[in-house]
Amino acid sequence: MAFIPMKFLSLFQVVADVLILALVLFYFFKRKEDRKRDKIMEDRAKEMLLLNKSMDTLIKEAQKVTESLMNALDSKQSGVKEILDGLEAKKEEVLKLLAEPIMLKEPPEEELIEIDDELDEQVELDEPDEKKEEVEDKYAEAARLAEEGYSPDEIASQVNLSRGEVELILDLKK
Repeated sequence: MAFIPMKFLSLFQVVADVLILALVLFYFFKRKEDRKRDKIMEDRAKEMLLLNKSMDTLIKEAQKVTESLMNALDSKQSGVKEILDGLEAKKEEVLKLLAEPIMLKEPPEEELIEIDDELDEQVELDEPDEKKEEVEDKYAEAARLAEEGYSPDEIASQVNLSRGEVELILDLKK
């Protein structure tokens, strides 16, 4: 082996030391950057976890709201169905009533006697034409008041006719 002078050896030692120092410094700077990157990645991962949790919470709340809306809609739907069933039953009742023959209800015996007495009075009054016209005017007035919405009792008192006559006039007008 050849003898290497001390100058070269010390120069070689300095160069090696500088290279080792550069490698150590490079390693520490690289490690520092890696730590920063790891910190950033860790922060982002935490943010993602928080976002994920908040999304889960939002989804659960949306599911609860949707379920409550669905329950409300179901109850409203059942209420509407009940109403429709009731209307259908009423419709069937009305159709049954329309299919039955109409039976006229006879007035009580008292009213028949009153009407009979009034007819007798009118027959007696047949003689003068003025009285006929006056009675016809009363009937016309009664019909007019009925069209205006007055009740049979009110018409009878205003026109000076019996309630039976007024009801007869109203029935004839229909």
